[in-house]
Amino acid sequence: MIFRGIDFFKWLTISEISRPTKKREYEKKDLVMGEKLLYAKDSATTITVKGWIRKNKKRNDNTDVDTLKDEMYRVLYQADGTDGQLIFTDQADRYWFARFEGEIVPEYVNRDAAKVELSFKVPEGVAYAIETDYFTNADPAKENLCLDSEFENRAHYWKDFTALGPKYNGSNTLIADFTDLVTIHGKENWLPKTTEITRPIKVSLGDYVSFGMLINIETLPTDGTDSPCTVILEERSKVGGGILKRHSFDAKVLENEWQAISETIQITNEKTTALCLTVGVRGNSKLAICQPQYNLGPFLNPYTASKLTVSDQIEVTHYGTWKADPQIEVTMQGENGLIGLVNSNGGTLQYGDPEDVDTVRKVEKHRVIDHRWRSVTLPTGVSLNDKTMPSTYPNYLNNLSTPNLIQGNMKWDGSEAIIPVFTSVGAINVWHGPTLSFQIPKSANNTSNGDFSCVQRMNFNNNANVKTARGRVEFVIADENKKVFMAVVIRDSTTLNNELIAEFWYKSKCVKSTSLSRKTFNGNFFQVKMERLNSNKQLKWVFSQIKALNPANDGAFTSHDHEFVMNFTEAELTNAIYEKGWYQRFSNQHHNLMSWTDSKFDWTNENVYSNVNNLFSDKDFVEINTKTRKILVNGVEDRTLHKLGNEYDKFKLSYGKHIIQVVPSDWAVTPIVGVTLRRVFL
Repeated sequence: MIFRGIDFFKWLTISEISRPTKKREYEKKDLVMGEKLLYAKDSATTITVKGWIRKNKKRNDNTDVDTLKDEMYRVLYQADGTDGQLIFTDQADRYWFARFEGEIVPEYVNRDAAKVELSFKVPEGVAYAIETDYFTNADPAKENLCLDSEFENRAHYWKDFTALGPKYNGSNTLIADFTDLVTIHGKENWLPKTTEITRPIKVSLGDYVSFGMLINIETLPTDGTDSPCTVILEERSKVGGGILKRHSFDAKVLENEWQAISETIQITNEKTTALCLTVGVRGNSKLAICQPQYNLGPFLNPYTASKLTVSDQIEVTHYGTWKADPQIEVTMQGENGLIGLVNSNGGTLQYGDPEDVDTVRKVEKHRVIDHRWRSVTLPTGVSLNDKTMPSTYPNYLNNLSTPNLIQGNMKWDGSEAIIPVFTSVGAINVWHGPTLSFQIPKSANNTSNGDFSCVQRMNFNNNANVKTARGRVEFVIADENKKVFMAVVIRDSTTLNNELIAEFWYKSKCVKSTSLSRKTFNGNFFQVKMERLNSNKQLKWVFSQIKALNPANDGAFTSHDHEFVMNFTEAELTNAIYEKGWYQRFSNQHHNLMSWTDSKFDWTNENVYSNVNNLFSDKDFVEINTKTRKILVNGVEDRTLHKLGNEYDKFKLSYGKHIIQVVPSDWAVTPIVGVTLRRVFL
């Protein structure tokens, strides 16, 4: 006998077990509509165990009977009266929830042995199978478990930096290009979206799983990376759960040559309930993948596209002798607004709304640069004095023999702005000063030619008391060839008066130059904004005086705006790849006090398909306990999903076969439904 996980071999030699059959009692109620009704009530039962406490060398090292009785009593008795699992070796496949009642009153036969009788109350009156049965509407052993192996739903399952490539071997390919080393918005070097691509699966310790894919490292890295591509099968505790084991295999270092990865592993952790096949790229490489797949079993099946097909019915068989409450798990295979379950007993469970709509499209912006210039050193990814970057005014008076000089430094002290530090020079009679430049991350759509908003904020002290000072600031957006795409120049180039000139540039041409009124632009804190708008049909330059910052949207309240707009009949598709700021002093003469507070860049017109109106999202994991009537969504109880009229009592399954019909939204893919059933015995 085992009770609360403790074997009673040491204390008790059993001679007889009495396990009465569960009784069905009825209670009479008052007359209702002229009829007398009987209500059924399930009764508790009592299990009686008779046996001996014996002093025995093998069992208990000849411990005396009274000591054995006291030890056994401490295990049997629980002050809180909670039930424990009671198991007998003659029916070792099942347990009773029971509690010990009464006392141990030994009937001594002699000093070394005593008869005892133990009574256990079983409130539910039934026994439960130790192992559960599992049923599902999907057969993972016969399919490619890798979701979206033809990359037809890339936005759901694969990172935004990936792109479809040309077909190979009759299948689509997926490309990840890191050769330009541009950090891509939201990217990691793993191609799949981990949670979305993970599959729940029923496996046991030691089960075989085979996986593979076709790999082509189109461009090998030049940055010293040894292993540019790794394929990994992850064992996970659940969808979205922790990693229990990574089975990693490096691809061969071959350039622009397709190779096949095919591996078989065994499940190493008994807690594994989900698998994730992932592939990553390292260094400045370009990778193409094709036909990712994995399946249960010691051999990799011939490739088939993972067109996930699941039945809308589940056949559940109960082999016990008393009604059992199923535990139902539902994993969404895309967005869904309804979980409907109808069984062959006529029972119905419904969670959600049959009228829930499908996806909606919205436009979002993504901030990919947010330099606040608060650090004490040059930030990672920012270059000082990169002379390959373009300028609207590389030579003084446009004379090649008098180039303006890129030199000096920036003062990094963790304050609200960085300040140019100019090199000490003589009367060189050219502009000079430090530059900062950096690459612009690609958009979430993996492009650099979409609509954007680029904002710089700076201090340019140009009050009347600095009439003799001169200064020049240039902000440039450059293309992939490091040519000027858009630029703004703010300058005071004369010592005769206190002027403020704004120049707006498109490529090699100054499209607008204005001497601004100092009666209007009479402050020191300014904002420069360059934008591409209206789906690439408009460019806009704006120079503004800042009245105050707006912490609500990380923007600014401006008191005066000077702007210029260019419209295009055809889409303006110049790539925005680099940014540069250049602070300049003329020769060794008195200069305006200047500083740079922050630099921001947003991609502003990206199409994002969202499903905010759908109750369930792709890969949501819903657990329905039909006994406790508790609903969990992704591990968290959701009390809003209960619906009046759900017929939980009709989901108590008696002996035999039962059919459960799965009903999702009419536009949704049928989810994977698993039913866990613990057999119940009288």
